Amino acid sequence: MTSTIIEVFPQRIQKSIVLPIAGSIFLALLSKISIILPFSLVPITGQTFGILLLSLLFGRNMAFFSVIFYILEGISGIPVFAFGGGAAYLLGPTGGYIIGFLIASYIVGTLSDKGWGKNFFLCLFTVVIGEICIFLPGILHLLFFLPSNKILTAGLFPFIPGEIVKISLLFISYPSLWRVKIGKGSYINRK
Repeated sequence: MTSTIIEVFPQRIQKSIVLPIAGSIFLALLSKISIILPFSLVPITGQTFGILLLSLLFGRNMAFFSVIFYILEGISGIPVFAFGGGAAYLLGPTGGYIIGFLIASYIVGTLSDKGWGKNFFLCLFTVVIGEICIFLPGILHLLFFLPSNKILTAGLFPFIPGEIVKISLLFISYPSLWRVKIGKGSYINRK
């Protein structure tokens, strides 16, 4: 007889450790979906999709700790970031975006905990706030690597079409996942 994660780990352990670690692994996998742009120091990855999805589904605490685990894995040398791992990675060109992941997970997760993920327009507003939380620190951090007149063309504008696609995928998949989350006996349900 096989056991599921629900049967093996008590719900408290699932919420505090197992699901955030699973979330960090999900982010690591999405970091490997990357497109290198020849004119930018920052690749297009699937991580923003993952941050927003986890934050909406998991809420503030589990999403925030998923990102904490992800960053700790990366700075410990595990190659979970788009181009590898190591403590110096956060000081590189993509470090600001990674810090933005942490901010976005906290803010989007908090808004999701308040029910903003249940309404299409509030959810869209929440996701846009999350995008700003990711891109603003990323762009500001790029100022250490690029002249200010190149920041938006290297750190924001090329990513907008991809972010629109990711947000569309999020809105296609999220309603189904929300039903799983709030279903009877759901192990993701935060209440």
